[in-house]
Amino acid sequence: MRFQNSLGIDIQNEHIAIAYLKTSFRGVRLSAHAIYALEKDASQRRSDRERLEIVGEMVTDFMEENRIPSTNIFLGIPEDMTICRDIDFPLAVKENLRSTLRYEMEKYIPLAADNVHFDYQILSEDKRKNRLKVLLVVAKKTAVEPYLNFSLSSPRTGARAKGRGGLSGIESSSTALINFFAYTRKKRGAISHRDVLRLLKSETEMDARIGEFSRKDIPSRDLVPAFGIALKGVWNESPMQVNLLPPELQKKPGKAGYYTMLFLAVMLILSGIAWGGSHILKQRLMLKELDTELTRLRSDLGNLDQIRTGSQELKDMEAYLNSIRSNRVSVLEILKELTQVIPETAWIQEITFSKKGMQLNGYAESASDLIPLLEDSPLFKDAVFSSTITKGKDGKERFRIGLKVIGQ
Repeated sequence: MRFQNSLGIDIQNEHIAIAYLKTSFRGVRLSAHAIYALEKDASQRRSDRERLEIVGEMVTDFMEENRIPSTNIFLGIPEDMTICRDIDFPLAVKENLRSTLRYEMEKYIPLAADNVHFDYQILSEDKRKNRLKVLLVVAKKTAVEPYLNFSLSSPRTGARAKGRGGLSGIESSSTALINFFAYTRKKRGAISHRDVLRLLKSETEMDARIGEFSRKDIPSRDLVPAFGIALKGVWNESPMQVNLLPPELQKKPGKAGYYTMLFLAVMLILSGIAWGGSHILKQRLMLKELDTELTRLRSDLGNLDQIRTGSQELKDMEAYLNSIRSNRVSVLEILKELTQVIPETAWIQEITFSKKGMQLNGYAESASDLIPLLEDSPLFKDAVFSSTITKGKDGKERFRIGLKVIGQ
């Protein structure tokens, strides 16, 4: 990301750390930084809202002193305000992962989905084992609420700081540190999901890493989390994209860099036209002819892709049916078992087969009751909802369930 800037604010119980990052063709640079102490006794007596009003004033002073224009602002909250869980899922739920996490939230944390802000990060995909490893990050709504108000109003940041840039994200300082470690070792390759989980679970190793990387480029180890928080606004390759700020409150990405590049491109084009207008005009005519021909070829290729896709779907279905046949389970037995397992209050509208398994589409009075029934069957396994349950006009619940035949 070129010509961008970002402000990372790490808010802890006894201090706040601010890191202002800028990018150029040479990479990311720490342009300004500060650490402000918070009075320990006073901060404990004050409410979170009052404490954040003080933090807002400090941020305003910092931006004024360093002449910081509109920028992306990211907040870091204390690690003990969040809960992290690494979870394994079947690969089939990837397309509806957020809905699945919301539906099954209470399996992993002792809180209902309506009482939390949550986000997730896919750590790894194992297509051979058909598994998905996900990091779930959760915070109570009551704990995060004062931080949401920080982006909207405070004594000094309300009218003045609002014009300088809205809030773009909220995350735990622990996930921000993962981004910092990944950035410092990017020349040696991407950080693995095993490293991520080890660092999140080991406070000792996390502290050791902070000491290792805060010797040269970062003036103080207390600035490391703030640097990691700000990275999300200037480094597209950040491995942890967790954001606990609700999407409707997130500031849209800044376009200052885009407009700068656009201006330079326009100036270059105008200079080229002044130097050789006729030559460029001929090239444009040739390009127009080429675009017309490419459009025709794309249309032909699109038809060919549709044929290939249809053929592949038939091959996948054939392969799946053959795999079922090789396990001595006939399609008739599958249909018979479904007839016995599915209650009379539900019916199946469509059955499809693919390499990933079977998919059942239909209606039921209570779709959630179908999963345990299918799991109890001796013929089926890995039954999960492939999409969110919806209700029709007649009150019936429309469901889509993915599952596999035993032995597949």
